[in-house]
Amino acid sequence: MLQQSHTDCAVFVCLPRVYVRLHYPTDVIGGALIGAFCAWLLTRKPIRSRIAPVFVRFMEYRPAVAYMLAFLFLFQLATMFDEPRYLATLIIK
Repeated sequence: MLQQSHTDCAVFVCLPRVYVRLHYPTDVIGGALIGAFCAWLLTRKPIRSRIAPVFVRFMEYRPAVAYMLAFLFLFQLATMFDEPRYLATLIIK
């Protein structure tokens, strides 16, 4: 079943981005490698046991703030950080 999800990702996410020339094939391959490495790294027990309790504790004590921050972060991911990138270019130029 895991193999099928990799195929689905390649067919429905990666290939269309290359086909419509949003990315070069090397961009997609590099992004997949970076994502796989980050997922592997953050699921290691020593790292997970240090980082996860901090986030869980914050979510227990300040759930409204945690949900707001999660929404903002996920919204920025969905919009590919357009606003922060635009602001950064304004500041730099």
